Amino acid sequence: MILEGKKMRDRYEQVEMYSPQEYIRRAEVVRQEMKRKGVEVLLILNCTGEAYDHWLTGKEFLDYVIVPAKGEIIGVLLDEIDESGFEDNTEQVDFGRYVHQRAFTTQAPGVRFIHPVSENRIAELIAGYSTEKVGLINPDYMFWKLDEALKNKIERLEYVDLTMEVDSQKTRKSDEELECIRMAGIAQGQMMEALEHMLRPGRHLKEIRTEVRDQIVSMGASGFLHCMLINLGNQMEIAPPFDPYSDDEIIKEGDRFFALYESNSFGGHCTAMGRVFILGEATEEYRQAIRFAVEVNEFAASRMVPGNTLRNIVAETRSFVTLKGHNLKRMCWMHGLSTATYGEQFGVNDISYDWPLTEGAVLHCHPISNRYMPWLGGGAWEEAWELNTYVVTPEGGKSLVKYPLGLTEIGLD
Repeated sequence: MILEGKKMRDRYEQVEMYSPQEYIRRAEVVRQEMKRKGVEVLLILNCTGEAYDHWLTGKEFLDYVIVPAKGEIIGVLLDEIDESGFEDNTEQVDFGRYVHQRAFTTQAPGVRFIHPVSENRIAELIAGYSTEKVGLINPDYMFWKLDEALKNKIERLEYVDLTMEVDSQKTRKSDEELECIRMAGIAQGQMMEALEHMLRPGRHLKEIRTEVRDQIVSMGASGFLHCMLINLGNQMEIAPPFDPYSDDEIIKEGDRFFALYESNSFGGHCTAMGRVFILGEATEEYRQAIRFAVEVNEFAASRMVPGNTLRNIVAETRSFVTLKGHNLKRMCWMHGLSTATYGEQFGVNDISYDWPLTEGAVLHCHPISNRYMPWLGGGAWEEAWELNTYVVTPEGGKSLVKYPLGLTEIGLD
């Protein structure tokens, strides 16, 4: 991990957290999967979608990444950020208008960056590796013009989908990556602690949201920041639908809040946590509702063992909740965490739903159950949930954040 001597020149600059050895490890992981499939070159499409570009090269916003079995990895810049003089004089290129880094530099060993090029040029580069088998990540993003160019350059072209193999490895975090996730969790945990002092009657919600975001940025976060603070209203009433334009709402005694932080720290991996707060004393019924939400979360986490699948975890969690007399409304976005963004497979809404989990994979989990409110009549209920980040181990998911799950009651004496 590289920290010594690092300064953020401005809030958008991505500070490099990972050592050269970490980037070499990632490239070796990819090449091992290529070797198993007999592939000499891998083409990554839609490489910004789950930060494949950042993961392999340390840089965001690339159009393609080309990984040969041997030799340099090639990062192809997006058309939208093509600027003359890129390779000749990066100090004078204002990439800061578009990306978190001030400029693209070849910090990751064995990587070079090139200008945006035509589909024919991409095909020429790939054909130059003298292979008929071309590995793909995200093959659904192959468009006809590139496909035709490749077929024209490679006579007996065969595509090999390596998405599952590489993503399974990518979701499995190294010691360096786990440390980054823990650092992000520490920063977000500090903000949870700060909320206990920031949430006060008479304050505007927008003030606190702004302060939270500014503080997380000041602690090193850059890139994607999801700092959500939702006013759930009085505990005896159904929480209103989330309104992103409710910033001018004035906080009252008795209000409840759901704080959801999904962001990174020092340019590294993201983590995510969500907790419930109440201004004043909670009823015993509401305490029990949040305790049950925590119990459901921890039950799902206990099923995060190598070899299990998200499909099984969802089914097992649903049975657990049903036997307790509740309904599992949804598992929500149970997925992995990446660099520069919080979206990564595994995920309950994509092809990795049935992939076997691997030890060291990191997932965040927020199953949503229902809280019955019979005093309102008509089968009234609202969602109850908390969110946490776990690493898969043989003993089940282990939390990577220290701030405890559960309801925080903020005394106003």
